[in-house]
Amino acid sequence: MKPLVVALGDDDDKIRSAAAWALGCLGDPRAVEPLIGALGRPSEHYRVRIEAANGLTRLKDVRALEPLIAALNDADELVRASAVVGLAALKETKATDALIGLLQTDKDKYLRRQAASSLGTIGDKRAVDPLISELDSDGVVLWDAAHSLGQLGDSRAVGPLIAALAREVDEFFPNGIKHVAWALGQLGDRQAVGRLSLARNAIQSQLQFWTSRHSEDSVTMRREAIESIEEALGHLGSTNAI
Repeated sequence: MKPLVVALGDDDDKIRSAAAWALGCLGDPRAVEPLIGALGRPSEHYRVRIEAANGLTRLKDVRALEPLIAALNDADELVRASAVVGLAALKETKATDALIGLLQTDKDKYLRRQAASSLGTIGDKRAVDPLISELDSDGVVLWDAAHSLGQLGDSRAVGPLIAALAREVDEFFPNGIKHVAWALGQLGDRQAVGRLSLARNAIQSQLQFWTSRHSEDSVTMRREAIESIEEALGHLGSTNAI
């Protein structure tokens, strides 16, 4: 391992990046501190910081918690993204507030999506209200916010998810429908049955039109949305499930 630690100080950033990657692959806890050092150097090349964060993710050592939280403020969005993944791997609730902050303030919607997903993985119910707020977001952030609310299993999310399902059906966004329906199925509240049934019927009534006029991928997304609704209705014990 020592040659790899030495290589972290090489003049060539490609060598330093490769060394960080290799240290993370070793599975040796002695690699944690050198990788933390590389991640925390503001002057370090962004590729090296990314590989350091990725290495710490693979090692899953709690010593990396605070350095990964600090990396959520990195100037490079790819470093921030790697830090989000690392915090999800650690599953430490101490990261919740920092991830909520990123979810609410980062300008990159894909990073906010990752933060939403990581909050579901960590499982801290302090994230419920911030995730509910993201149900008003467009596209990918909503998808992962809904999925995480399903994972967290808190009944406060039922009403907002039902409202989000109605909006997604009105806009006819099949991916949003799929994720929200899954979450409602996980929460197990039968007050969602009526809205889920209406959503299924709305998509089915349009499916023949889409089949004849749109791409196969577009049709497949709508069929997957119907399948997700059917699964949710099954979880809820509805006789409306086919």
